Amino acid sequence: MQHLRMSDALKRSQKGIHNLLQTYRDDPALTSQVQVIVDEISDFLAVTDQQSVALRRRYGVTSEPEETEHKTLTQTSQNL
Repeated sequence: MQHLRMSDALKRSQKGIHNLLQTYRDDPALTSQVQVIVDEISDFLAVTDQQSVALRRRYGVTSEPEETEHKTLTQTSQNL
């Protein structure tokens, strides 16, 4: 269950991280560091999404953050 909570928290945090990228877009050093975090989160979620679906079914957990947030952040960060 902790895996699900962590995945959910990471998905919810993506909007705030995207806002950091926008706020500090003129600071290349900070932007590159935040971009590394974005990439790590995206990679982690891509690897664990299949397990998350199976765990949610097994434990009957129905709530899940919007999947579109994950895709939107990934697409936006690639455009920067």
